[in-house]
Amino acid sequence: MRKLGRAPHPAILPAAVARFGILLATEPGHCVYDPFSGSGTVPVEAMKLGRYAIGSERSREYLEGSLVRAKLAGIEMQQIAA
Repeated sequence: MRKLGRAPHPAILPAAVARFGILLATEPGHCVYDPFSGSGTVPVEAMKLGRYAIGSERSREYLEGSLVRAKLAGIEMQQIAA
């Protein structure tokens, strides 16, 4: 995110840690829900691994960052705002 000029989320989760948890707890086709999605590491990694993903984030800035992260990974993500 820094390379894109965006402020990094204060609680950084390495992609490798997210992948480990996803692989440990789910199978392809399962749905992964991240209620504190931040910049979208968990949903993006879940989709890379063949899972469905739902992420919630109250910060519009971080939500927009997760959409950028997904796009850079070649993943189509939809934003549904309340």
